[in-house]
Amino acid sequence: MNLLNNDIIFLIIIAVTVLFFIFYQKTFIKRRFKKAAVKMAAEYQVIENTKKELETVRNALSKEKENLNVEKKKGEEKNRKTWQMSEAIYKEKAIIASENEKLLKEKEKLLKEKENLENEKKKFEVKNKKLWSQSIAIFKEKDKIEALKKDIEEKHHNVTESIRYAKRIQEAILPPSELMKNLLPDSFVLYKPKDIVSGDFYWIETSRVKKPESGKEKEIVLFSVVDCTGHGVPGAFMSIFGYNLLNQAIDEHNLTKPSEILDFLSHGVMKKLRLHSEEIIVTDGMDLMLCAYHRDEMKLEYAGVHNPLYLVRGEELIPFKADQHAIGDPYEDEFTGYSNYEIDLQKGDIIYIFSDGYCDQFGGPQRRKFMSKNLRDTLLGLKGLTMESQKAKLDLILNDWKGEIEQVDDITIMGIKI
Repeated sequence: MNLLNNDIIFLIIIAVTVLFFIFYQKTFIKRRFKKAAVKMAAEYQVIENTKKELETVRNALSKEKENLNVEKKKGEEKNRKTWQMSEAIYKEKAIIASENEKLLKEKEKLLKEKENLENEKKKFEVKNKKLWSQSIAIFKEKDKIEALKKDIEEKHHNVTESIRYAKRIQEAILPPSELMKNLLPDSFVLYKPKDIVSGDFYWIETSRVKKPESGKEKEIVLFSVVDCTGHGVPGAFMSIFGYNLLNQAIDEHNLTKPSEILDFLSHGVMKKLRLHSEEIIVTDGMDLMLCAYHRDEMKLEYAGVHNPLYLVRGEELIPFKADQHAIGDPYEDEFTGYSNYEIDLQKGDIIYIFSDGYCDQFGGPQRRKFMSKNLRDTLLGLKGLTMESQKAKLDLILNDWKGEIEQVDDITIMGIKI
């Protein structure tokens, strides 16, 4: 607004100056004309005598008139230029007003942005305070977690050490290698627990009985591979329980017939675990194959639950199925006891008994189970190898099969060459 007032005052000054100049010129001309008229009036009396002088005055007047025209043209040119200047000033004023309006809008926008920034700053400060409070809470929680982690690690270490000690106890009940070599010289056991302790165990004992026809004593070698339900600590408890029942059958009840030993084992599980309490019923059991080897008679008695027995004779693998009645289940009318079978052995026969861990191991290109058929083909492919070499080959095949996949169950395979 001040700029506009200054422009108007400037234009007024210019206009006044121009008018003053024009007025001055007219006044000057009037005075000159007045003087000339006085002279003309004075000289009119002597006009006849001063004609030449009059002509000179007329020439001066003509020249003065020409000068007036020139001055008039100069005044008009100045007016035109003044108008152009005024028009340019008006246009410039319009541009300045437009720019000013833009600047005002920009200022309003900046003020609004500033206000928004202030609001965002306040929000950020509130969030920052919340984050700081959360950080403090997180650090406190982290300290608690670290303390809890340390406590858990200490307890885990103690539990692991206890389990490792349990492993030494469990390994102590397994038949020593010297006993294996003494009773079954040409044999092997591939024993691979999934965890520190195992739900699988293998068992070997001997019993001396009298021959009915001669009254002389003969030695019977009893051996078994037992797969207790589950693995780890629960399986290990079951394995020790099963081991004790098998020893009781031989040592305290003088049982040597595989089917009778299985009956004793089943009744023992049913008595100690299944019928102990209505509130606490243990449904775990055992799968096993139990054999009685009559060395002098080249005869093998066997009885089993779920897990079969494989006999390799020459180029043929012969499977012998087991009963399906679970150890510890009550006996009913259709099941009165486990079946006892006999096999007449030949020199060079190889007997394999095993848990289902090898067959159930996932691996291979399609990450599927190894399956029983592959195990049978693998065992046939081992013919001609020593028993120790067969053990090493089975272990190598298993490791190649599972690759980076975790072992899914305890694995036990026992091989005996006659």
